[in-house]
Amino acid sequence: MMKVIHKFRLISRCPNNGDIDEYEVEVQTDGMIQCEELILIADSYKEVPVYQETLTHNILISLNGRATRVRTTGLHLKGSIQTEVVCE
Repeated sequence: MMKVIHKFRLISRCPNNGDIDEYEVEVQTDGMIQCEELILIADSYKEVPVYQETLTHNILISLNGRATRVRTTGLHLKGSIQTEVVCE
């Protein structure tokens, strides 16, 4: 069985205070997801206000069943809190 793990950076905005939130995103799949598609997803959230939980779930859904797991790790409140969200 093959397992592929893609990792990339995504920047959005906090819906509560407008701060920039930076996320490390990890997408796991048993097949193939083109890197260009992941970059398009990341770019679509640039500067967009979104909660991390919603973001993580939306990435999983947008990959139409090709991702087996999506994990985001983000820094909030100017780096004072690190949060990890996993959707499977």
